[in-house]
Amino acid sequence: MDLYCSFYSHLKAQTLERQTRRMFFYLARYLSIHEGDSPFEFFSLYKLSYYYGYYYPTHCMWSTPASIRGEIAALKKLAKLLVEAGIMTKDEYELGMAGIEANLDVWTMECEDYNDPDEPNPYAFF
Repeated sequence: MDLYCSFYSHLKAQTLERQTRRMFFYLARYLSIHEGDSPFEFFSLYKLSYYYGYYYPTHCMWSTPASIRGEIAALKKLAKLLVEAGIMTKDEYELGMAGIEANLDVWTMECEDYNDPDEPNPYAFF
């Protein structure tokens, strides 16, 4: 996070704090508890799809389509920074971006359905 904050130091403190807070839950809490992998594997489509397509809407009361879009925007900035720093390859970045582009509307629609009390629960399989 220090690399992220120093690279984007030109942003207002409030904006930087909001983006850092958005990424922290996914990177530090969810991945370390549920995945056990390196946080640098955060851009994998499988992990993003499971988190934003299921875990986040069903386990985080603050989940909304807007919060998903905000977190994705912050993760895109972090991934771009990691490519520029040489930590992530450009191919990994482009693969992650393509997956996000293909799935973002589905994730936000499912979150919206889950938050709407008049809609049937999209995660109730029985």
